[in-house]
Amino acid sequence: MNATTLPRLLPPLLCIAALAVAPLPAQSGTRAWSQALTGCEGRPPADSLRPQLADPVLVRADGNGLFAVDMEMARIASGWSLETARAGFTGFGYLRWAGPNLYSSPGSGVLTYRLDNAAAGRFRIALHNRHENGDPSLENDCWIRVNGGTWWKLYSNDGSNVRVWNWHSRLDPGHGYADFDLVAGINTIEVSGRSTGFQIDRMHVFPTSLSNAFGLSAPVLRQNERPVVGATFGVWIDDPQAQTDLRPGLTVCALLLAHRPNQLVPCGRVLPGFGRTAAERGELLLLESPPPVVVPVTVVWGGPGHPAAIDLPIPARSELVGTIVHSQALMFDGRRAVLTNGLRFGIGDS
Repeated sequence: MNATTLPRLLPPLLCIAALAVAPLPAQSGTRAWSQALTGCEGRPPADSLRPQLADPVLVRADGNGLFAVDMEMARIASGWSLETARAGFTGFGYLRWAGPNLYSSPGSGVLTYRLDNAAAGRFRIALHNRHENGDPSLENDCWIRVNGGTWWKLYSNDGSNVRVWNWHSRLDPGHGYADFDLVAGINTIEVSGRSTGFQIDRMHVFPTSLSNAFGLSAPVLRQNERPVVGATFGVWIDDPQAQTDLRPGLTVCALLLAHRPNQLVPCGRVLPGFGRTAAERGELLLLESPPPVVVPVTVVWGGPGHPAAIDLPIPARSELVGTIVHSQALMFDGRRAVLTNGLRFGIGDS
């Protein structure tokens, strides 16, 4: 199998519309989950296959009570641009407010994040941010609110933080730290656009007593997505960091599925030419026998940060609960094909 033959396999498989499922005993109360797979030898584009968020992402804290959030984890609202041009960001990009200046009207382009907090307390919010205007008081702020309360202007300006990533975060009015009381349980933080050009990469939320809360290596502990029976589980296919030479608007994407109950497939078949470049190898992570199912729809990739989205209806069948599905996508622009990373997910009923 090579970069020429694999695309030819797709049309005959497109008639397959459903997963072949081996009935299993129902496991009531099973939590849905998902996990990215990068294989062993192939080199897929980073974050090239990932869950599409139907609900705001849910994040848990590390052992010190620190919540680390990559801003692009939210469903990206209109007005925000996902970009990678400024080195020093975390995750697969940062967000820049490309909408108009909204100095007196919060609530446009709302990004929503949820924190699963163990104990009520006073927490501080800081944004890893950047602003390019030579005047440090311009293009340097957004709106923020916690648990549906008052919208606050959150700005970054210590007089010397222009054109560099920094953590300076203050509230106006008052010019104090962005400190809020969080409840035990689920807390919601919303960010909306204010100043055109303001860039936000990461958010740390931490107890006000915690020192050394700004390390970019702090893990982002997101709760698993929700492929639950009777619902739709969406995935995004993308090359968010422009690691390939695939052509936006001309690249079609197909999603391959393999239902392998309780079986891990950490390594697959290495295929020359299916990696990020024509000189690199990709890795087919799905077992070839029996052949994987191809979801009977192809979608067009719009370019970095403009993913192709595919929705997967999960049948309302109790025997699916607790079973595992492996998935991988193929991106093909008429010249060559690229295999994405894999996504392994467990179907639950909650």
